[in-house]
Amino acid sequence: IFREFKENIVLSLENGEILFERSYDEVGFACASCHHLTEARLIGPGLGNIAERVESYELDMTVEEYILDSITHPQEFIPEADPAYPENVMPGTYSELFTEEELNDLVSYVLSL
Repeated sequence: IFREFKENIVLSLENGEILFERSYDEVGFACASCHHLTEARLIGPGLGNIAERVESYELDMTVEEYILDSITHPQEFIPEADPAYPENVMPGTYSELFTEEELNDLVSYVLSL
């Protein structure tokens, strides 16, 4: 059972990476177009060590919930930055574009960075 679990995690991370890198006609770009895999800012925040940064926001949700919410409802919480992150750049349609499993894979991948 543990081996199957480990294989599922690897597949989940691999699928999450594919989803992150793929460009989507519906939105015109990939997640990687706006987010670095490090902590460095591009258009949106860098995603390296994101779990540690999210914990510092002191929100009433888990890190996983925050990342999922940030993907599906990107305007609900925009972290402070200098200069400020632009509003309404990240599409709010990912909950329609991705299945629940794909969203979970994407969250798993982002958490692995």
